[in-house]
Amino acid sequence: NAVYYGTGENSFAALPGSVGFAVISTLQAVSSYFMTSVGSLVPGLSCGITSAIGGLIYVPYLEGSCAGAGGSAAYNFFNNVFLPFASTYVPLFLAATVGLNAFMGNYGDFYDLLRDLLYKIGVYWIFTSAGVTIWDQSAAVLNGLASQILPSSCMQLLSNAIAGMLTTTGGLFALSTVSNVFGDALSQAFMFMLELTIAIFMAGLMRQVILLTLASSIPLIAALWVFEWTRRFADIIAEIGLAFV
Repeated sequence: NAVYYGTGENSFAALPGSVGFAVISTLQAVSSYFMTSVGSLVPGLSCGITSAIGGLIYVPYLEGSCAGAGGSAAYNFFNNVFLPFASTYVPLFLAATVGLNAFMGNYGDFYDLLRDLLYKIGVYWIFTSAGVTIWDQSAAVLNGLASQILPSSCMQLLSNAIAGMLTTTGGLFALSTVSNVFGDALSQAFMFMLELTIAIFMAGLMRQVILLTLASSIPLIAALWVFEWTRRFADIIAEIGLAFV
């Protein structure tokens, strides 16, 4: 019986013992080898997807054994960039807020002024001296809840499935391009999986960058919060960053 292979001008009939039958056998062998090679990419790709999904779910740490390279960099920015900046300008913000409130008549007496000043200094001191600890402890609680909702085993299965579907559709699409069989359908499937994988990587990376930027800028946010005229900027930064938690 003849076996018809391909479509349109590229179609041909393969008869047992014919050259066409030999061509089909060669294509099957190449397909098997190609799919085996593609399959070898799955573990590495799956590991990367697992890391990207983790970036979408978990909150990064700033210090300790759980902190990654990004967390260590954010910790350095916290201590060496934003904390010195805040320490330099917070006295000016404190003087401005006390002077403005006194001018507006918001203090009933000296004790009102003192209470307001101590309150703002206390808030600033807590978030600059214990900001890293507060962040890491909050991250531990949120990550614990995330682990209960989506265990690492389930996340690994999801990553394996995405990696497997991406590499399989990619391999089949490459073969279909050569043989001109099911090219359009496989092209759409492959592009969908490719776009999905890229979206996962980019979303995970962007979320981690935003959260680490928020964590490193805690001293700046605390300093801006002290003065009423700049407090709105502190609220905006905090709201945008916390929206990604």
